[in-house]
Amino acid sequence: MSELTWNGMLVTLALPMDASMEPKGYRGVAYGRPWPLEFVEHELTEGEVELNKNVQDTIVQYRLEDGRFPPGVISDVDIARRYATYCQQRGIAIRFLLCATDSPCPIMDAEQVEPLLQVATFLGYDYILNECEFSGLYDDLTPPPPELSEFSRRLNQYGLFDNLGDLEEYVSARWSFLRRTGERFVETDHGVVRTTELEDDKSFWKCGVWEIPWPGGMVR
Repeated sequence: MSELTWNGMLVTLALPMDASMEPKGYRGVAYGRPWPLEFVEHELTEGEVELNKNVQDTIVQYRLEDGRFPPGVISDVDIARRYATYCQQRGIAIRFLLCATDSPCPIMDAEQVEPLLQVATFLGYDYILNECEFSGLYDDLTPPPPELSEFSRRLNQYGLFDNLGDLEEYVSARWSFLRRTGERFVETDHGVVRTTELEDDKSFWKCGVWEIPWPGGMVR
């Protein structure tokens, strides 16, 4: 884990954003919609509004502090736990994820990580856009173009890579392939950034993913 930073927690829907994900086995960061309270059909309570705003403001603050677009997770376990509890009270099925990426921001206290790892299941390594709603692995490799097919065969039961080395090989091959096919990307000191209108200035991150059982598995 020396190459990645413990960044924080992510609460996502337990239902896939894309129904086609289900038979393909992908269970990474982009499986369910992140921070789902703002998308519920019924009016939020005052407490839910305040907490949801707190989470979104925190993510924006990370961007201001870092000057880029770090992954959309938060480092405060208590806030993430409260958020998941609100979802549970509404009957919203969620997944509780712990993420470590190559982004230096945010930073999660190692003392908070330790008890979470005791109950967590390591799912593998993903490659995600900062908003946590897009995975290069799922988008590229299910099914893959011929140029990337070898990486599809390395994916585990969760549609992720078991080791960081495989992910790094895939990332290098992915961007080489996209550049050859005419996509517009710019390499920076912090990774590769799209220059298309839809994803301007948004960063991708290598991401280790752990799932923590909710609610029974959360250490209090």
